[in-house]
Formats: sequence, C-alpha cells, structure tokens
Amino acid sequence: MTNLVSGKCVLSVRSLGLDWTDGYQQGQRLDPPQTFGFLRHFAAHAGAKPVFFLGPGYGAGTILKQASPDRIKELLAILNWTAAPFGSREDLLLSYGIENVDYTRDSNANPVTTEHWAGDAYNMPWRYMAQHPQVIYNANYPDFTKVQADAESALIPLGVTDASLGYYSPSNNSKGIQLKLKFNDGLREILQGSRPLSDLDQLVQDWQSSGGEDIRKEYVDAIAAA
Repeated sequence: MTNLVSGKCVLSVRSLGLDWTDGYQQGQRLDPPQTFGFLRHFAAHAGAKPVFFLGPGYGAGTILKQASPDRIKELLAILNWTAAPFGSREDLLLSYGIENVDYTRDSNANPVTTEHWAGDAYNMPWRYMAQHPQVIYNANYPDFTKVQADAESALIPLGVTDASLGYYSPSNNSKGIQLKLKFNDGLREILQGSRPLSDLDQLVQDWQSSGGEDIRKEYVDAIAAA
C-alpha cells in the first residue's frame, strides 16, 4: 500500500478490511487528498463472465494456558469485555480511545479521531484478542463506507468459493506452501516482464508434476467421501 500512496504505482491488490482502510485514510491525509477507490472486475476476454475468488476470511484464536479456575474466569471476563458489541461504550473505548484526547464528536455524535488516536488505540494488538464482527463504519471518512459497501455488492455476486475449504490434503499440508511460493514467484516474474507470458503453461505443469496433482486428487477424494 505504501507504493500506491506514494505514487509509485497506480494499482494495488488489497483486502476489503483494514488493509484498504489504512491506505484510504493515508490518501485522505495527503495534500491534495487522494482517493483510492475500487476497480470493478472485468472478464479475461469478450463474452466471458468476470469472477472473484472468495477467500477464507479472517480467523484467529486466543488460547489460555492452564491456570486456576479463578484466573481462567478472570481472563475470560477480559476477553468478553474486548468482544463488546459495536456501538457500545466498551467498543467506543477500544476502537477510538479516550474522548477529547484520541477523538472528538461531530454534530451527529460520531467519533472523529485526533492525531493521538493511531498510537493510543488503533494500533493496539490487544484489541484483537476477541472482537465483535467487523462493521463497515468510518466516522472520519463517511464516503469510504459507501465505497466499501459498493465494492462488496459488486464482488459477492461474482464470488467463487474455494471448494477445498474444510477438507484435508496430506500433500498440501506437507508441500503446499512451497509449491505456492514457487508458482507465485514465477507468476510475479511474468507480471513484471522478466519472463514471457508463454511461460505460464510451464508454471502450471511444474506445479502439477511437483505435487499439485496429488493435492488436487486428495481434495477430490475427500470431498467425495464427505
């Protein structure tokens, strides 16, 4: 995102969550402000339907090490507090910090952040130990809320779910990451112009022969057995 904000590139692949939000906010603080919008998907060739490959979403777990029952109850109470619902006083403190220090309120009582907010509240990792579901809301830049909502409305109808989610492949577990890194490195070289586009077919064949075909078959068998 740094290259996009600094003007070193004109297009950047981002996620719909904090990644894009950070970049949008950085752009709005430029002089003059720069708005990083959403490029609608288009088909690979005339007559085809554009598609959007849906990701698995974000998932994380907070694990408590063994302790006395009273200590576990205390820690669970803290996690329960950090998972306070959107719009609650607890969520306001977690998300925006202290009023008149980290944020003020606009005419509609929405929190508007100050220069202290990022260091005091926004970048605090403990706020993610447990958290309510994400909400499309940005009091600082309300126009961004509509931009995000429009992006979701455009992408979800085109979405294709990964059929392998929830299934297990031993080969993917042992070598999937290495295969993906090698393939993506080759794809990056093609995109950067250091390798010809004609190498793409060989990249796919290399992935298949190095274990990709085993991964595919194991997933197909797992889905069929479910």
